[in-house]
Amino acid sequence: MSIGTVLSRATGLLRLAAIAAALGIVTETGGLADTYNFANTAPNIIYELVLGGILTSVFVPVFVELLEKEGRDRAWQVASAIINVSLVALTAITIIGILAAPVIANIYTFRLDDAQAAISQPAMTFLLRLFIPQIIFYGLAAMTAGLLNAHKRFGAPMYTPVLNNLAVIAVFVAFHQVYGKVTLEEITTGQLAVIGLGTTAGVALMALAQLPFLRGLGRYRLTLSLRHPSVKKLAKLSVFVLGYVVVNQLGYFVAQILASSEVGNYSAYITAFTFFMLPHGLFAVSVITALLPGMSEDAVNERWSEFRSRLSVGIRATILMLLPAAVGYLVLGEPIVRLLERGVVSEESTELVASVLRFFVLGLVPFSLFQLFLRAFYAMHNTKTPFLINCAAVALNTAINIPMYVWFGVRGLAAGHAVAYAFGATVQGRHLSRRIGGIDGRRIVRSLLRIGLAATAMGLVVWLASRVSENIFPIEAFGGQVAAVAAPVLVGFAAYVGFAVLLKVEELDFVKGIASRRFGGKSS
Repeated sequence: MSIGTVLSRATGLLRLAAIAAALGIVTETGGLADTYNFANTAPNIIYELVLGGILTSVFVPVFVELLEKEGRDRAWQVASAIINVSLVALTAITIIGILAAPVIANIYTFRLDDAQAAISQPAMTFLLRLFIPQIIFYGLAAMTAGLLNAHKRFGAPMYTPVLNNLAVIAVFVAFHQVYGKVTLEEITTGQLAVIGLGTTAGVALMALAQLPFLRGLGRYRLTLSLRHPSVKKLAKLSVFVLGYVVVNQLGYFVAQILASSEVGNYSAYITAFTFFMLPHGLFAVSVITALLPGMSEDAVNERWSEFRSRLSVGIRATILMLLPAAVGYLVLGEPIVRLLERGVVSEESTELVASVLRFFVLGLVPFSLFQLFLRAFYAMHNTKTPFLINCAAVALNTAINIPMYVWFGVRGLAAGHAVAYAFGATVQGRHLSRRIGGIDGRRIVRSLLRIGLAATAMGLVVWLASRVSENIFPIEAFGGQVAAVAAPVLVGFAAYVGFAVLLKVEELDFVKGIASRRFGGKSS
């Protein structure tokens, strides 16, 4: 899982670089990057509003319960009906979305001046019609990943996004080689078709590549019959999941509208968010994905001591791996962005993305804990509580975003994101603790203090190593930029492990145990 996630996130960064090379980030291409990014975000929003939150959250716990209580054959019969009905619904939504593309484009471009909107709106409409079919493939990918995870097959869903990234990289590299950096005013319909179809083809490839891994796990059926108590339970749980997603997307829409007031801000925002998600996806997603089926089994069988143990391990492992990453980004954010976006964006873009990233990473640990706690609630088939908590968090986020954007620009949106998730994770943790009789709080606080001291000391070492590296290596050259990042990272890793050993951080044994099982050939 971790190797697959590393490849996925690494190729995701290369994908960003390839897109930036062709479309720019700030103002190099007259808003073409924003037009592409808004259009490519829309299918994700529509999918999440229709089925995404349901398929990626409560589908696995309900399917695990079916496997536990009624056996594999019956579970697959019900799952087949859910899959088929979902694909029919997503196809219908895709057709509606294609027809409504001009309306969606108008929503995203209404804050632009008339001249800019006149150029951006037709291009966005065209791209939307090519991007919206991604909804079907996102749904297929989510359902097949859910089935694989429920059978504790975690590898394929971690690797297949690599194919998506590679496909998009190939498209944009070829586009840049043939056309160079094209502006919004210059781009032709044929050129839009290349990047539009290429991007959607990557999503399709990701979804279809997961299908062979389902072979032998169960028997798929062509049925639309949804007459089963588990389907009713899924529908009941889905009401609050849908509400959760709607509230989330409303909050995100406000952030999008605020960011769209200045050309390039939204592209900088999502680029910084992609960097932010790298350590989350690398560490936290692997932990959450691995824990969810086990926590679901524990909840079904009311094994609450085991549930608490799994959750405690997840919390402490998340802090152990994410806190030093956050500190590292605070110290090395700009050199990392400069290196990974080298030669494809301007220095102005690099500084903007790095400054947004610094505010984002203040919420890295809370964001990851929020996602872990969310899955813990869903494992218990409780979707109402996280919905209500999320309503409060999004309301806080929106209330903060408006003044923060006035004061700090797009950086303020990242700061609002961090504050909201810190609030949400705190409230979630308190509710979970009351529900399951504690979450091993004293042990978690003790670990947090030790890990915090180790990460702080590491940050000082990394800062000193960075200053020394910049004086030794010429950062104007590519080799110097690599060394200016690699040397502090390696020194920081060694320092963090050393400080953690000195402070007797017990979670290191957990990580060493995983490494021993993975690389020592022992069975888990």
